[in-house]
Amino acid sequence: MFIGSGKVLEISESRTKPFGRVLRDYASKGFTGYVNYKNFSQGVYVTVAMVEGRIVACRAVGRVAVIFSPVEREVLYEGVECSNVATRYLYVPEGVVEVVEVPRDLILLDTLIFPLARIEERTPLEASLTTEMVAEVREVAQPVPTPQLQPPPQERVPAPPRVLPVEAVPKLEVAPRRPELKLLDECIDPLTLYTVLKSSQLLESLRETVSLSSLMEKLKEAASRGGVSYVYVTGALKEGAIRILYDISTSTVRVEVEKGGRTLCGGEAARAVEGEKISSIRVWVA
Repeated sequence: MFIGSGKVLEISESRTKPFGRVLRDYASKGFTGYVNYKNFSQGVYVTVAMVEGRIVACRAVGRVAVIFSPVEREVLYEGVECSNVATRYLYVPEGVVEVVEVPRDLILLDTLIFPLARIEERTPLEASLTTEMVAEVREVAQPVPTPQLQPPPQERVPAPPRVLPVEAVPKLEVAPRRPELKLLDECIDPLTLYTVLKSSQLLESLRETVSLSSLMEKLKEAASRGGVSYVYVTGALKEGAIRILYDISTSTVRVEVEKGGRTLCGGEAARAVEGEKISSIRVWVA
């Protein structure tokens, strides 16, 4: 399902170790690689990509019956749709589960080659794994701290108010004006994005929905922290996804929108989301 390959760590029968349990165990270990589920009788093949225990991509193939015909056709599911398919087979007692350890760089490369497979929001699949892991955590008794004796409070005589001379009063500093962003009419360069993702760290996740103009202000705010060369932002649309890469050295922005199976870039992408609210926003810096 993905191009990256690695070392097979485990192969198990679903009736003895179900797909959901394998995902949960390896997520708790901070696993990086692929967890594959194969159900030959139902014609289902699911691949879940994980980086440091977090689900980052998903691709699946399943057979679907054709109306008024005995013939079945294969359907490809990617991203959130794939994760929804995976949740149906977490504890089905048939099939085989395979765990493959794959380097982080190869997984990131796969997410560039198959952008629709990326999962950049919290899905029911990941939430179910987290809930199960939390439910298994046992309470650990905490040691009772030894009380420390405190010296009796001393009476404090209030000091007379200090009056500053006029020349000593601090002056209000005006914050520097943030640079204007220039929207480039081109797509995000895959090699540049790959380099950014290798060294990036998640700065914040936003729960509220915002417009594209508000998201641009968020780019400036993230860049103003200092020590940042790139700001990468992802978000979900009503029908699709959006990606923005801000190059601070040139104050240029590249926008990509996945909508209706097409990839729109630059001004065309900005016009496609005009007036639309963006949700599940994540901000990375590098």
